[in-house]
Amino acid sequence: MSVRIVCHMISSVDGRLVSQRWSSPTRSINISEVYESVASSFQAQGWMIGRTTMAEYDCGVTESAPAPTDNQNNKTCFKGHQADRLIAVVFDPKGKLHYSSDHLQTGEHIVSVLSENVSDEYLSELRQIGVSYVFEGESKQNRFQKALKSIEELFSVKTLLLEGGGIINGAFLEAGLIDELSVLIYPGLDGAHSSPSIIGYQGDNPLPAQKSHLELIDAKTMAFGMVHLHYRLTNDHKKQ
Repeated sequence: MSVRIVCHMISSVDGRLVSQRWSSPTRSINISEVYESVASSFQAQGWMIGRTTMAEYDCGVTESAPAPTDNQNNKTCFKGHQADRLIAVVFDPKGKLHYSSDHLQTGEHIVSVLSENVSDEYLSELRQIGVSYVFEGESKQNRFQKALKSIEELFSVKTLLLEGGGIINGAFLEAGLIDELSVLIYPGLDGAHSSPSIIGYQGDNPLPAQKSHLELIDAKTMAFGMVHLHYRLTNDHKKQ
């Protein structure tokens, strides 16, 4: 797998994720303008988020109970009509999300990453709408690698932005699949111990970042008092 993965996020000074909780700045900030300006600099062919984040991202996406399952193996990936759009990859292994269109209101073509256990009934629903789908690996070791390899082959991507939430970011970090970390620091605080952070691994590894090593590429003061930190990640894991 040769896809370059850049985890691109924005956080409060104390590393928290939920912008609605941040303290007010001394002057008005156009967060989206700064965030998208930096994101575009990576020249990515798309971005990736988790299921919960996708359900909140677009009003055309709804969430329900997990899709029915079956025991059929060797299911085939499906590529819808991308039409030169960027891709929006969502990790939804249980098939909880339903779509009203094959693309988001922001224009990106939707690519769902699923478990092979989801039934063809659900896959048929995605095909009828035109949503593309690929399958994750069966083991923890190749869960993401298999999906990313399929995405690389189907869509000829070279770079993808990983944009959260914290749980999917944490899973990628623990798997050693993040090549670069890009963090915009907002001049405000959350302050609560219980607030989610931009990287929030949930799993069995008590030290998920232990094998990751950061090298600073650049640090810039941006508009509105924001700061951009850009790191290269090397990892003791080896990409498959």
